[in-house]
Amino acid sequence: MRKIKIFALILLILWAFCIPASAQTEASMVSIAAQVRSDESCQITVTAQLHMEEGSGIRFPVPADAESITLNGSRVRTSAADQKKYIDISKELGGITGDITVTVQYNLPDVVENRADGRALLRLPLLSGFEHRIKGLEFSVT
Repeated sequence: MRKIKIFALILLILWAFCIPASAQTEASMVSIAAQVRSDESCQITVTAQLHMEEGSGIRFPVPADAESITLNGSRVRTSAADQKKYIDISKELGGITGDITVTVQYNLPDVVENRADGRALLRLPLLSGFEHRIKGLEFSVT
């Protein structure tokens, strides 16, 4: 009986070492800076520290009316779905895995609404449905 218990314990230990780690694609920190202009448009700069697992993809969402979209300073193609535009970061960066930092920049027209009572209302989407977990987020509006 003792030999069976030792054998079972050895099998359990071997099985425990064979289980892969369950790390997942996520954003450890996202920083958003918005600069509202006098023409009622806004330039958005999003810097994201991402952890990308092998075989996973990250689509970065931006609002549907976003213009002049860049990734790390270079213009990128986007795909439209669900009333948003998406940047396929994994495709644009060539399937990189591990920890990376990306900067997405775009312009939003007409983010300031002049109300009938004379007050201005700022409508500013910060993240338009990011699909992965975000551990930390900070933003500023100028």
